Order: sequence, then C-alpha cells, then structure tokens
Amino acid sequence: METITLKVDGIILHSRSLKVELPDEPGKFVTAEVRDPAFEGDPNPYLEAVNKTLTVQAKISRRHSGELARLYIMNVVGPRAA
Repeated sequence: METITLKVDGIILHSRSLKVELPDEPGKFVTAEVRDPAFEGDPNPYLEAVNKTLTVQAKISRRHSGELARLYIMNVVGPRAA
C-alpha cells in the first residue's frame, strides 16, 4: 500500500468510485475504487473532498510501462489544503 494525495474531480456513488487527478500528471485522470468502509459513513470524507485534495492509503495498479492505471482506496488518511 502507498500513501498518496489526490485531487478528487468527481464521485460516482452507485459504484463507490472517484475520478481523481494524478498528482504527477496534472490534467490526467483515473478511476479510484473506494473500498474504505468510511465511504458509507456520515460524514463521508470522500463526498467532502470533491474538488479538493485528499490523502489516502491505496493499492495502485500500474500498466507494464509503469504508468498508474487504477487505484484501490483502502483508507482515508485526511484532507490536505489545495
């Protein structure tokens, strides 16, 4: 698992996923599946992070080239000022 700070661009509630901007590649977005039980909580830290940054612990899937392809968010660490 890696700790990573992401800018949350949008949220898809029914699939528990986020669209996030890659930290090292502004303007490039990937899907992040949220497996954290906090996604169902109230308050939901993921809903509050839309259009802001969020620090998470995630499993990262990479393409053969090493490029980040998909994230599996396991735990929210906390928000971070944009």
